[in-house]
Amino acid sequence: MTASWIFTNISAFGWWNWMAEIIPHKIRAYFFGRRSNVSNIVNIGWFFLVSGILDAVSGSALYYAYAVIFLVGGIGGLADILLHIFIPEIHQRTESDSGDISLSEFLEPLRNRNFIGLCLSVGVVLSP
Repeated sequence: MTASWIFTNISAFGWWNWMAEIIPHKIRAYFFGRRSNVSNIVNIGWFFLVSGILDAVSGSALYYAYAVIFLVGGIGGLADILLHIFIPEIHQRTESDSGDISLSEFLEPLRNRNFIGLCLSVGVVLSP
């Protein structure tokens, strides 16, 4: 779980920035609203399906059920990556925008009280 949170937080900013460049501003709210709806429906369906499977299976077959569940989750994760690979990059940088940031800009979140609170609460939740 800790590794998952680390990789999620490392990549989240780049992903949101990339999506902001790809999805036109006029339809962005609609797109992400629909995306959220579909994601929630799939998550709810998956939750009840997995709960039903785990309740119905017993004995040593339970290990196979877990293996299938994690296999489906892994295939879903790989499919997500493969779907994103074919989305073309949009390069809109000007010559004056090198993409470099100063050290003070990089450390700015560490001066934000809300960000520090979020980090501490996530750390408490994920600590064993």
